[in-house]
Amino acid sequence: MRTISEQLKQQFKAAHQNKAQKNQEFSSVIEDKLKDYHGWSITALYYAALHYVDAYRIHVNDQSYYHASPTRRQQARLEALDKYPPLWPIKPLYIRLKTASEQA
Repeated sequence: MRTISEQLKQQFKAAHQNKAQKNQEFSSVIEDKLKDYHGWSITALYYAALHYVDAYRIHVNDQSYYHASPTRRQQARLEALDKYPPLWPIKPLYIRLKTASEQA
């Protein structure tokens, strides 16, 4: 199995953190300027949460981040929310955002 260099891990983590921040900012713009598009704001917040979870998975060297197939990635994120105690407090909000985004 190939290993990922520490430098590359940090780049992946930073990229996810940056995407999360941009999605949060986008959500705020939608809420402030496009009030009729609340569903898109929720979707942007969900994607922010998704990227924060992925950044944490990289931080703890969760191998499923690197090896999960595209169809399994969402399940791997949900498993990470159960596996890592620092993520436990955000799981209910993550699930609510995911559900609201899917219904938007």
